Amino acid sequence: MTFFKNKLDKELGEAPRFSQPLQKRILQHVKHNTRRSRQYPLIAIGAVMITLLLLYVIGPWGQVETTKHATIVELAEQAEIKQFTMVQNWDEESFKAGRAGWIIGQQAYKEESERKLLKQILQQATITLRDNNLTTYANRDVWVEFDNGQVIKLKMYLNDTELGFTDQQTKISYKVKDENLASAYKNLIQRSEFTINSSDLITFLVIFIFIGWLVAKLLRRKFNIPKEPKYVNEGHQRSVYILKFLNVIFIFLFSINGWLLYTAATSAFLAVVIISSIMIEYYYGREEKRHYVSIISSIVMLLAFFIFFMYIF
Repeated sequence: MTFFKNKLDKELGEAPRFSQPLQKRILQHVKHNTRRSRQYPLIAIGAVMITLLLLYVIGPWGQVETTKHATIVELAEQAEIKQFTMVQNWDEESFKAGRAGWIIGQQAYKEESERKLLKQILQQATITLRDNNLTTYANRDVWVEFDNGQVIKLKMYLNDTELGFTDQQTKISYKVKDENLASAYKNLIQRSEFTINSSDLITFLVIFIFIGWLVAKLLRRKFNIPKEPKYVNEGHQRSVYILKFLNVIFIFLFSINGWLLYTAATSAFLAVVIISSIMIEYYYGREEKRHYVSIISSIVMLLAFFIFFMYIF
């Protein structure tokens, strides 16, 4: 190494290779890049914290809903139903219905005829002891909001002889002996019930994967973005693996807590995943415009999910 240096100095001279101003600019550039490298983790952490804070503040679990009624019948006689939502649920330990727009997969009812039907059902109900061994069908969670701001949560069910429901707050059970009301309620849930089979899900998944592949291919061709190597360096590969691992952990936690049912939670999770992916691709591959693929693919994914949800609802 000393021999090579001496030879190089002999050929080029021992004068400084760079002027003082140039050396200063180089040092500033290096320091600037070092500071900038810390910005992206801080931005990611800040985005996650802000998202979680918004979820806690505006999410449905942050809204305390109280009722002041003695019985469902009294409340139905004193106030008008503003709206109600309904979702199928066979689990007695959970309640899946909620405010319109907050829960994925539920049906919202705001028409006057629908509200009038439910009001009649509540007014004609009588308190009873529910038989837990009773065979029922069309079990539904029903979230009801009245015009005075009060909210009730009901577990409604049908059997061969009667229509019944249980108030989730007071745990009082009711039944309705009017066969016409029971029949009208049955027609209501059958008319609004939506079913999607496995073949529809597989078809949507295949179309979704094909669209994603086609968009990525067109973008790489247009902007000359290399597909290989897949990762720019070890830092890029490590960041992608960490993000995938965290995604799996969060999906597991969301599933355990039932948060995936909430529109806000699912939207926030997708937003964090997409933004984190774009930031990683931009930081490690911005010279090759790799983040173009992430940005456009994310937009296409969101549009596809939006169309799918519109199809469900």
